[in-house]
Amino acid sequence: MRLRSALAVLASAAFLTFGPVPGAGVAAAAPPCPAGAGCLWPMSDFQGTAITVWPNGAFNQCFAIPDRQDALSFWNRSGATMFVYAQSDCRPDLGYYGVPNEDGTGRLTKISFGYCFDNGVWPGCPKQD
Repeated sequence: MRLRSALAVLASAAFLTFGPVPGAGVAAAAPPCPAGAGCLWPMSDFQGTAITVWPNGAFNQCFAIPDRQDALSFWNRSGATMFVYAQSDCRPDLGYYGVPNEDGTGRLTKISFGYCFDNGVWPGCPKQD
């Protein structure tokens, strides 16, 4: 019985983890993404048609990925830190992952439905303490 409880706890913890797949690393070269934007792909390893999102001065605000799409990889060239969230309303308790400018990951462990560009001004994008 204790083994089942321990396995259930581990499974729950693994499900809530949000970030790149361990050991997956980032692509050797940055995928194509225009300067000043964030790019999200529906498949791992920057595969599929990229969704390009622009901050347009709307920093520290949550947005759902356009057209109810989702993402499994993303690259940030916005000039700000970019966060992706497991929920379109950017609730951090369900998982999120952030990267600085000129960085990203080809393999998120959870599908992303929301994003936020954080310019470092309080209160910033939603994050858990």
